[in-house]
Amino acid sequence: MEKDLLLFQDRELLSEEVLNSPNDGKCLLPSKSKTRKRKQSYQNINLTTELNLVGKFELPEVRPYTGKIPAVLTPYSMKDVGHRHGAIHFYVDDYRFTGMVLWGHLEHFTEQVKHYQMVIAPDFSLYLDQSRTLNLFQLYQNRVVTATWQRQGLQVIPSVSWGNADSFEYCFDGLPQNSVLSLGGLGNAHHQSMIELWEYGVQLTIKRLNPIALIIYGAPKHLDLPVSTFYYGSFINRKFRK
Repeated sequence: MEKDLLLFQDRELLSEEVLNSPNDGKCLLPSKSKTRKRKQSYQNINLTTELNLVGKFELPEVRPYTGKIPAVLTPYSMKDVGHRHGAIHFYVDDYRFTGMVLWGHLEHFTEQVKHYQMVIAPDFSLYLDQSRTLNLFQLYQNRVVTATWQRQGLQVIPSVSWGNADSFEYCFDGLPQNSVLSLGGLGNAHHQSMIELWEYGVQLTIKRLNPIALIIYGAPKHLDLPVSTFYYGSFINRKFRK
């Protein structure tokens, strides 16, 4: 047996303390090198070390928001001219902020939104026709960003989203009870079946999370709900209203 085999062949991963130890670095856990820190920062793994993971799929837990309801919502695409005393939201085309754009440059996005009185948590879209793996990663990003911004002192309103009916198994994991919650209805008004799924999701949100108020952006229609509900028309709604 090769007794002298090192557990870690890449000596860059080994700290000076380990390399200079009497064991010559054999079978000892490495401390974080600059390379490892860069890798963890790139995937935002470092942000989850102090987060509480909940549910079957271990999504980060976010805190409730119980503050004021924003009078004005500004889309992220108009961040430079928006009303800073309202809330900035991410109910815009995903390519403007999702993927590695926001996820890979979170500090940059934090600087852009922290000047607003409130922030509606980024809505990483869930899809009707995609795998559970992708939808779970979208939710994971939402929870990490929400919890991180909350820890940094931003007033963040948690956002709720779902994809197909199967996503109701996990789409509420990590979201708080007794909170103001936000959800989007933009893009769900094309077919009656989609509207019915959206309405069911709203009802299930109330049942599962018991919100103190709902913010609904770009709804296909207004609903009679047993909770204070604040509707905001989307830019597309206003542009194509007849």
